[in-house]
Amino acid sequence: MVPPGQFISVVHKGRPYWAIFRCPCGCGDVVSLPTHPPHNPRWRIEVSLEGRPTLHPSIWRTKGCLSHFWLDDGRVYWCEDTGVEPWRARPDIYARKL
Repeated sequence: MVPPGQFISVVHKGRPYWAIFRCPCGCGDVVSLPTHPPHNPRWRIEVSLEGRPTLHPSIWRTKGCLSHFWLDDGRVYWCEDTGVEPWRARPDIYARKL
């Protein structure tokens, strides 16, 4: 169980392996992001002195709610293309999902 508002960093041998949290849109889905090689893409976690997480790059869900957002210093910043499939919003970057 991942409680709402909780950010979990799974660490193995001193290295972050996964970032796990509930989608901030309120859909209730658990988001799990790889933070270690060989995963591509993978995210980088930074934690402020106050313990608030920052993730790079942005998170764009390709299923469910299709939320697109940044997590910076524990705050959620929504992208304008939230709710649109990446391959429709940015066909120049993303291939169509089959």
